[in-house]
Amino acid sequence: MKIAILGTGSQAVSVARRIHQHEVVFGSCESSADLTRWLAASTGRSIRVVSPQEAVGEAQVVLLAAAEDELARLVAAAGSFTGKFVLQAGS
Repeated sequence: MKIAILGTGSQAVSVARRIHQHEVVFGSCESSADLTRWLAASTGRSIRVVSPQEAVGEAQVVLLAAAEDELARLVAAAGSFTGKFVLQAGS
């Protein structure tokens, strides 16, 4: 199963570390090679960082794991969540 995590901060990293046996893709409005390297090093896994829309589009499960101000921007950029199982990480 593919899981999209919207957000790239400490909360998103913490959750990604606990997901085993599933592919994880991060959705972010800003993407760079440095961010991808940092997330890979922080999570200890191979990851991809794509747009929120692409992340949601290819995943079965979407985890919202960003601060409130960033979360609104990520959700707006993601588009439709139809047919997705959506969870929000606690703060």
